[in-house]
Amino acid sequence: MVVALRREARSRPLSLAVPLAWLAARRAEVRRTALVLRGAALGLPAGEILDLAEEGP
Repeated sequence: MVVALRREARSRPLSLAVPLAWLAARRAEVRRTALVLRGAALGLPAGEILDLAEEGP
């Protein structure tokens, strides 16, 4: 979804797609950060946390 919104925002810079793409990107960033913090709280190795964060949903 983030990729599609980003593509739409680039093709139509004055559309509603621009703020929606920004919001979607921030939401994805927050989800990755939350995953890293949960993994650290559970004591997972840093490499494993990174693999999980890069996998995505």
